[in-house]
Amino acid sequence: MLCLAPPRLLVNKAALNAVASPDTGAADTLYTFLTQRFVGSYQMLDCASLIDVPDPISVKTDAKGVAISATTSREVLSQDIQKLAPHKAEDDHEDSSARSRQSSL
Repeated sequence: MLCLAPPRLLVNKAALNAVASPDTGAADTLYTFLTQRFVGSYQMLDCASLIDVPDPISVKTDAKGVAISATTSREVLSQDIQKLAPHKAEDDHEDSSARSRQSSL
């Protein structure tokens, strides 16, 4: 999640900011919607503690709690990815195994 989502969000930021949010009560654009969903998932899954790396994305909300902007620290993201790099082969193997089990159902 950490190694894929934030880089993809950054690459597509302009296009995602040009599209309305699917839930205007949660965010003002598709970009802020996706980033606030990432941050929420990261927090609910307790990723920072489990993998000992901080969330590189921070979201700013308005007075009603609607996400209106998001910032990704490229420095933190780069450090996070580097820290997780030694585990990439194992993660890829587990992902592949999980996909194989799903396709056989």
